[in-house]
This record gives sequence, C-alpha cells and structure tokens, in this order.
Amino acid sequence: AMLHLKASPQGSVDYPQPGDLVILFLGHGSLQPVYLEAGKILNNKFGSFLHDELLKCQYGTKAHSKDRNHFVIVLRPTAELWTLALPHRTQIIYNVDISTIIFRLELRPGKIVVESGTGSGSLTTSLARCVA
Repeated sequence: AMLHLKASPQGSVDYPQPGDLVILFLGHGSLQPVYLEAGKILNNKFGSFLHDELLKCQYGTKAHSKDRNHFVIVLRPTAELWTLALPHRTQIIYNVDISTIIFRLELRPGKIVVESGTGSGSLTTSLARCVA
C-alpha cells in the first residue's frame, strides 16, 4: 500500500475527503488504516461505520457505529501512525530504529537518499519526510 500524505496549514480545521486515507484508533494498540469512499461501510469488531459519517468527522474526533454502541477516533495519517497501523506482511522497521538510522546517516532537509525496499514503506515515508 502506498501512503499519500497531504499537507495542510498549521492550525487549520479539516476533515477527510473521499479517497483520503485515515487511521482509525480502535483502542489500545489497535489502529486500522482505511481509504474513505462515499457510500461504503466499514465493518469491524466494534460494529458498522458508515464512510459518509466518517467523512463528516474532524480529525481527532469520535465517530460512532451505526448502532451508536461503539466508537473509533478518526486520525490524520502520519509516518509514525502508518508504521503502527499497516499490515505486517514483511518485517518492518519501527520508529525507534528509524530514528537511529536517520541520526547515524546524519540526514536533514536537502540531503539525497537512495533507498530500495520491497516492504511496507515504513522506512521510506520517514526518510522522505526527513529530507524534504
């Protein structure tokens, strides 16, 4: 899966748009990445969540299930949340290790990095953000 992060002005109040990736906080240690599409329904262990309702939620707020018995929190995707939320089909590098790699390589904005991976993109998104 490819992660597409959109920049928004600091302090702006914004909502996800159709086609956007959001990270749903389901509970302690449980995150679910979802691409929102109008008219779709997400079913998980907490119930059914209408994408149309998720699209009305400001980032960082609760979205209730159809039966109103459960909720998730709609989060804006970041490289750190993506690393925690993505499916682990391959061995991924976690944030503490990514930080060490970036520090040891002395990376900063403007540096050139060549990275070739076959996995989740966890390291790639952090490297790109660091040198951007």
